[in-house]
Amino acid sequence: MNETVAGIFGDYLKTGLAVSVQESSNEQIAAIVEKISSDSVWLRLQNRSSDPAFTQNDEVQINYWDEGATVYSWVGSVLSLSDTGNKLLCVSVSQEVDIRRRKSYRTRARVPFSFTVVDAAQSDLVGERVRESETVNVSAGGLLFQSDLALAVGDRLGLTIHLPSSQQVEAAGWVVRSEPDGQEGSSGRWIALKFLETTTAEQNHLLDFLRSYYD
Repeated sequence: MNETVAGIFGDYLKTGLAVSVQESSNEQIAAIVEKISSDSVWLRLQNRSSDPAFTQNDEVQINYWDEGATVYSWVGSVLSLSDTGNKLLCVSVSQEVDIRRRKSYRTRARVPFSFTVVDAAQSDLVGERVRESETVNVSAGGLLFQSDLALAVGDRLGLTIHLPSSQQVEAAGWVVRSEPDGQEGSSGRWIALKFLETTTAEQNHLLDFLRSYYD
């Protein structure tokens, strides 16, 4: 269900939240909300490229996934870029939010998936391909898994999720949490990933799978 409502974006966005930001027709870039005022928001871009992702006056869209399957989107324009590498983006934001609601599902299902590291703080990880991994839990908005790779917050992954129905869900996501698994002598880490890009059809495949655990 989609709806557009008027309201202060500060009612939805909070400092420290993981969001994505994109220019028209371009790929989404991960960002962290740093500051919110009455008519603008400051975002810390998480892309590793040294090239500016945006320029002043660009029209952009900010997307935020909640813990379930609801997406909140705002349209705005870039007021300024600052800090080393133009990583701090100030955006004027519309007071209207587009809300796409779906019932929230999360399950502790062990779902096999493979992934490729697309962008990483440790450059030697870029291009690393993991053919066999498994979720600890999964929702319409992201997943949790363990990995021996030293992935960091902001790293970007391309995933193929292998559902029991023999369907595959292709998704792009970025790391929002990475911490040691706590086992003595282990190099493993808990990795929480938030989806950035899935098509409507792929979202529906994933939601159908998640619903099956609640029927």
